[in-house]
Amino acid sequence: TLLIAKYCAEKNIPLVFAGSSSHWSGKFKNPYTFSKDISEEIIQLFQQHYGLKASIARFYNVYGPNHLKEGAYCTVIGKWETAYENKRPLIIYGDGTKRRDFTHVNDIINALVLINEKQAWGHIFELGRGKNYSIKEIADLYNTEIIFEENKPGEAQITLCTDTLAKELLDWEAKIDIEEYIKEYLNGQDNLRFA
Repeated sequence: TLLIAKYCAEKNIPLVFAGSSSHWSGKFKNPYTFSKDISEEIIQLFQQHYGLKASIARFYNVYGPNHLKEGAYCTVIGKWETAYENKRPLIIYGDGTKRRDFTHVNDIINALVLINEKQAWGHIFELGRGKNYSIKEIADLYNTEIIFEENKPGEAQITLCTDTLAKELLDWEAKIDIEEYIKEYLNGQDNLRFA
């Protein structure tokens, strides 16, 4: 982040930094949150001292086509899709009461395009749906077996976007609902299974 911020400031290239809603769970909640927060501070430092044109966009649990389905950086929706496709149970860490604000990748892309089109530099945009679900509620939508395992340390209990700056400055709001996405996904899987 430091090298990219330095390069963009020197070349007068606008920068949008991909932040995270994990910011709200505290800088020291886990290494991921720490790295995101330090990166945000680097961006702000270069804005104040080196004239960097930049905005920070904090994403809330992004999902959608082509998301990772395996590996350490895989999201819960990606993991569950892999499990579902392989007829394995969905795993919930903890009791399923953690709540997440899920945002479709197409809504995120629309916001990023608008930041550039409107030259909306110098802001922190919270890019979330503004509605959250418990992990158990989302798992239940798959209508398949669920197993519970020991809670993972360092995870936030709740994410929910309540900030309206993106609406006010960009005329943006997330429109795609995760319930509809999962219904379409399951319908597609069922069509493939019985084709």
